[in-house]
Amino acid sequence: DFSSYKNSKVCVFCSTETIIPMWAYMLITVKLKNITDHIFFGIKSNVINRITIENIQSIKTEKYKNKKIIIKGCGNSKINESAYIEITKKLQKVASSIMFGEACSAVPVLKNNKNEI
Repeated sequence: DFSSYKNSKVCVFCSTETIIPMWAYMLITVKLKNITDHIFFGIKSNVINRITIENIQSIKTEKYKNKKIIIKGCGNSKINESAYIEITKKLQKVASSIMFGEACSAVPVLKNNKNEI
């Protein structure tokens, strides 16, 4: 019964040293066809990181032009280091400043001269 995966993101992987035929992954995908379109291969943390990077890459930077930005550094979700690199790469060309942390204790990361943006 795959109904518990309705509209969910599904990660498919094998956690043991077992030989799985390639068609088995295809079969699982077919079984999920009317349940969800969000099927990925890999462990949950890697898939979450991949989705996070894709979301960062899709950000429209125009609304951040000449803005001061704080990238939140703590919370319940564990964010991979590569996501912090990606968001910095994405925003450093448009933001007037980028800081890491919380408003009360932010670490300055970047300060752009307004003439450089």
